[in-house]
Amino acid sequence: MAWPRWSPDGKSIAFIQHGETDWVGQIVVVDLEGRERFRSRRLETVCSLAWTPDGREIAFTTDHGAHRPGVIAAMDFKGRTRELLSTGEELFLMDIDPRGRMLLSAFTETCHHMLEGKNGFAELDLPFRAEYA
Repeated sequence: MAWPRWSPDGKSIAFIQHGETDWVGQIVVVDLEGRERFRSRRLETVCSLAWTPDGREIAFTTDHGAHRPGVIAAMDFKGRTRELLSTGEELFLMDIDPRGRMLLSAFTETCHHMLEGKNGFAELDLPFRAEYA
């Protein structure tokens, strides 16, 4: 189980269920009793998810299995998917705020954090840097 997230109404939890060795997985939603309410089809690449503010979709990072990094998509509970953003950079969706703005991390030579605003995405000047050994 990866990326567990509370629903906006607090009645469900969404998470990603991966295989043991790859990014292939499914988005799963359970209620507070642990009963499964939704399971997506098998997704070739899925990581980092967040609920949309209205709770009708779950947004996630993917490449649609096409080795095309930097795709943020949203899936409704009928399994329909739409693309929200495609940049060509390796992105991770960190969260979505109540107004629907996405907080993203882009991994290049250094780590960049971006916040969606009125005029697109702006880089955040956060007081830390990613360090990789």
